[in-house]
Amino acid sequence: MDELMTASKDPVPGMRRASVSLLHTFCQETRVDYSQFIPALFRGIINLMNDSDELVVEMSWNALNAVTKRLDASEQLQYISHLRQAVKYVSDDVRDGDLPGFCLPKKGIAPILPIFREGILNGTPELKEQAAKGLGEVINLTSAAALRPFVVNITGPLIRILGDRFTWNVKVAVLQTLGLLLGKVGAMLKPFLPQLQTTFIKALNDPNREVRMCAAKALQKLIKLHSRVDPLFTELHNGVKNTEDNTIRETLLQALRGVIAGAGQKMGDPIRKNLTSTLLDLLGHADDNIRVAAGGCIGSLAIIAPDTELDSIINDHLIVNDPTVDWTVRHGHAIALSAVLHDAVERMVSQGLYEVVTNAAVAHATTDRIPICSSGVRSLGLFSLTQ
Repeated sequence: MDELMTASKDPVPGMRRASVSLLHTFCQETRVDYSQFIPALFRGIINLMNDSDELVVEMSWNALNAVTKRLDASEQLQYISHLRQAVKYVSDDVRDGDLPGFCLPKKGIAPILPIFREGILNGTPELKEQAAKGLGEVINLTSAAALRPFVVNITGPLIRILGDRFTWNVKVAVLQTLGLLLGKVGAMLKPFLPQLQTTFIKALNDPNREVRMCAAKALQKLIKLHSRVDPLFTELHNGVKNTEDNTIRETLLQALRGVIAGAGQKMGDPIRKNLTSTLLDLLGHADDNIRVAAGGCIGSLAIIAPDTELDSIINDHLIVNDPTVDWTVRHGHAIALSAVLHDAVERMVSQGLYEVVTNAAVAHATTDRIPICSSGVRSLGLFSLTQ
């Protein structure tokens, strides 16, 4: 075994082909227990999947398949960490983002998917986390076309795990992997859209902030698959209005900002107007984090709001500088104005709002309240970038 592994690194392609061919035959046919070599085999064979020689790549896939097919369920769990290390080892050398051996037509990740799937479904919480992270790393190295045959086998177990009671780190690993899959295969996940939406919305209400933020990021990718977005916007809007937990409300607002940026142009007029009204009210919220998150949503709305609505948001709310109004309201307006300039400064200029917005930013920057002043300075900095 050591001789074959050494020969697989030979600079001569013919030597590498011969060694990996012998490895394949040995691993497939032998009755000898070679379990002690499996970690080294994973590392060596998966590294060969990045070989410059196409025959070596194909032969290495066959060898890996021979190794993994001999593993029963308990052995699959035993080697998850070794498999993950092998994938991470080769990822540093992969060119153009895809590992050739994972992208072979009609073959792809078939040899290793059952191992990660077993870990996700039947492993300990620690193994579930490792398996989900490892699967995410594999997705990163695999083309969308090569992932297509495996979408159902990947997505189903991940959704199932999020429906159970597991620790936050398991949920984070699973949500991150689902997010990677959404980013890679997109429309291929349309059959899972209702389940994924329900799963992500539920995770947005999780006690752990990292779980909530991962769900918000995944939802931003998911909404791009929607043809009818109003029900999702309505659900998030109702959550923002009705929750009594400000930490949950803040994350729901973060999610709203993402989905507005991702598909706000598909929103119907009634829901957009209702949402705008709620967000403007929240700019005066007692909690700093809520004001900041609501201001960010206004920034995203500025990209897609009709001209008349944007003009009203700016002139009737964000540039109003009444010193008799509570400072938290003025702070919220300053935050939102800064967010609008960050996301849609060209619209401010094209709609002839340059002067009034500049005057408002100067007023914010020269106030005696440091939070308002900071937002005003940021607004002026953003405006200066357009000059």
